[in-house]
Amino acid sequence: MNALQACQARYDHMLPDDSECFLDTNEGCNWQDGAATHLMSGKDYSVNSWTGVTYGELCDFVGLQTQQCFMEAEANMLGWLVAAIQDGDIAAAKYALTEILYDVKKGDIKAIVYDSACELLVDIAEAAADQIRADNEADRYDC
Repeated sequence: MNALQACQARYDHMLPDDSECFLDTNEGCNWQDGAATHLMSGKDYSVNSWTGVTYGELCDFVGLQTQQCFMEAEANMLGWLVAAIQDGDIAAAKYALTEILYDVKKGDIKAIVYDSACELLVDIAEAAADQIRADNEADRYDC
């Protein structure tokens, strides 16, 4: 490897500047997207062998984010939701829920849950960044 290639390799494998917020980097955005998707699948998200955000916390947070919509919902829509769930009619339940939550993200249920997951993950982003940096450092020495 010549000197130019060695310099390029060092530059390519540099760790991100610590002064830059992890979530403002491409790596941070990719991590947050993957972690949010992981949470949305019903699994807890762990960093460094401790649970950073649980699925239960996500459910609680979504509930708090949407509580006002349920308090203001028309009784007939709540009735449709309950009846649809009782009948196992997922499409009708989703329709009723979308109508109830219309004021939040136009009722886009997936967007509501995704944004809630992303918001919860902000608190553990730096711990995740530290873990990613440590993993990358270890990978460099494994070669």
